[in-house]
Amino acid sequence: MDAIEPAAARAASEFSAARDMLSFLTGFGAALLLAAIVGALVWWRARRTLQHVAAQARGVLDGNYGALDDPANAELGVVVDALNDMLQRWRDALGDRAAELEQLRRKANVDGLTGLFKRGHFLGRLEAALQREDGNEHCGLVLLRVRELDAMNRELGRDATDQVLRAIAQALSAYSECVPGCFPGRLNGADFALCLPVGGMAQETAQALARALQAVLPAMGPQLAVALGAIELQREIGLAQALAAADQALARAESRGAYAVAFGVSESAPLPHHGEDAWRRGIGDALAGGRAKLAQFPLIDAMHALVHLECPMRLQLLPGGAFEVGARWLPLALRARLTTDVDVRAVALALEAIANDGVARCVNLSPASLADASLAPRLRALLFAAPRAARQLSIEVAEEAALERFAPLQQLGRQLRPCGVRLGLEHAGNGLGRIDRLFEIGLDFIKLDVSATRGVASEAQRAVFVRASIELLHRMSLPVYAEGVADADDARELWACGIDGITGPWASAQRPQSVS
Repeated sequence: MDAIEPAAARAASEFSAARDMLSFLTGFGAALLLAAIVGALVWWRARRTLQHVAAQARGVLDGNYGALDDPANAELGVVVDALNDMLQRWRDALGDRAAELEQLRRKANVDGLTGLFKRGHFLGRLEAALQREDGNEHCGLVLLRVRELDAMNRELGRDATDQVLRAIAQALSAYSECVPGCFPGRLNGADFALCLPVGGMAQETAQALARALQAVLPAMGPQLAVALGAIELQREIGLAQALAAADQALARAESRGAYAVAFGVSESAPLPHHGEDAWRRGIGDALAGGRAKLAQFPLIDAMHALVHLECPMRLQLLPGGAFEVGARWLPLALRARLTTDVDVRAVALALEAIANDGVARCVNLSPASLADASLAPRLRALLFAAPRAARQLSIEVAEEAALERFAPLQQLGRQLRPCGVRLGLEHAGNGLGRIDRLFEIGLDFIKLDVSATRGVASEAQRAVFVRASIELLHRMSLPVYAEGVADADDARELWACGIDGITGPWASAQRPQSVS
């Protein structure tokens, strides 16, 4: 019995020690597990923070120059603060450069005395209005001539004459300030011009200008007088033909005396539909019936290699009829709220064509479509269904639309970018002074408008502006293209300025097999 008690005591002691060891190991294991859980949580949170910062940094590479959010992690906060400081300095430098570019633009394009467009820029914009497929089918042109300007200068003196010219410019500018798309210019010392964005208003506008100036100018000099010629123009009429017709109207007005107005009309083919309901049916039937196709015009690089095909939409509004350019039906498609359907169909056709031949293509979106909430999901469905073709598709919007509809365009870019599509800006030039704002959209290329590049070979100030624009955009790692180039000398000068690609009649002549 006595021998059993020590053994029992030892067993109890060993059991107690084992229990204590088990408790220790259990506690230690729990501590290790807790530490592992805490460590995992800390690592997960740090990883999420790092991923968030990295995602925002990648957004900077995509053109989103907004400030990065401050992370909870203090060490990362130092890094983010440094990045934000760098971004702010970059935005400031970009803003300064954009301001310099705006000064160059005004020097190249704007008459110093009157503030109106110079002759070259006005004619470039008029030519673009007559050629552009996404413009209006008709427009108006008013020419105004100050009669006996040399005699007036001798009698009144330079300062008084300048005051008269500024008064005329102010009267013309009132239209551009009130009517979107309307723009005035000073063609030479005595001649002014006003382009109206729609048809049917040229004669009425010229008569209103004549009455307004007749009420003002005699008080500045009894011998002062003007003559006005007005003409309605159809899209695709040549610039020289348009100016000749307007000059004829102006000559008739001059022969009739002070403040006379003469009117001329260019003949145009009748539209195949009349009325909003008929247009809605015609456009809708063309889209539903497969009577839509894409035209093809090459954009080429300096080696004349194809960059992509420009693909404006054509609609056959009547079965068996002609495929009409956008200028014939787009304004009424806008009124009928069918632009989104047209744009979605254009993207679908482009993806089909790319899948068939592997050639990159570019289509443009109507500004009105950007306000349609259904546009992005419909485009994403098409792009995700054709991922390989989507990577060879470019989508572009006009510079003016980008500035006026900045938020929806920025959101559209964010939704389409994961699909591999490229987003570009067309008809650019006048808005490059706000380039810091534009690049928050996240752009992949820029196309300079024909009004910015026309005459670049013969106008030194225009060449300076174009070269500076290209240099600034290249610093942003953006390709720069020129649209609507028709003159071989202009093309050579644009290559010398560093342009990355050219489209327009000259480019089409280099690759005629690409045009349809």
